[in-house]
Amino acid sequence: MEASVIPGCVVRARLVGAIEAEQKEKGQGWTRNDRLIAIATHAQTHDNAKKLSDLRPHLLDEIKEFFVSYNKLRDRKFRATHDASPDKARKLIEEGMRPSRKGGARLLDARLRLSERASAPSDIGRAS
Repeated sequence: MEASVIPGCVVRARLVGAIEAEQKEKGQGWTRNDRLIAIATHAQTHDNAKKLSDLRPHLLDEIKEFFVSYNKLRDRKFRATHDASPDKARKLIEEGMRPSRKGGARLLDARLRLSERASAPSDIGRAS
C-alpha cells in the first residue's frame, strides 16, 4: 500500500512472516512481544513478496531497529530473537487466539474470524 492510512482502519493483507521478540519494562523481566509482518494485498511496491526474504535488503533490519528505538523512547528494551516464516507466523496467531491461562480471549480472535470469512486466498490467516 503506497498511501498512509489512519490508525484503526482495516486493511486486507497477506502475512509474510513475523519477528519473534521480547520486550522489557524497567525493573521487570522479559515478556514475549512478537511482531507480525504483513503486506497490503493491493500494494504494488511488494506485490511479489510472499516471505520475509522476498523483501528488499535491509528492510527487515530497519523494521527491527524501529521497534528498538520506539521502545527506547518509552524507557523499555526490545530485542528480536528470531525471524519467522509465514507458516510460523500463522501458528503464532493461532496460539494468540487461544484463551489465556486467566480465562480471557486474546486480542486477535475477532479480527481473524473476519479474515477467515474473506474469500481472497491471500488474506491474513489463510495459506497463500
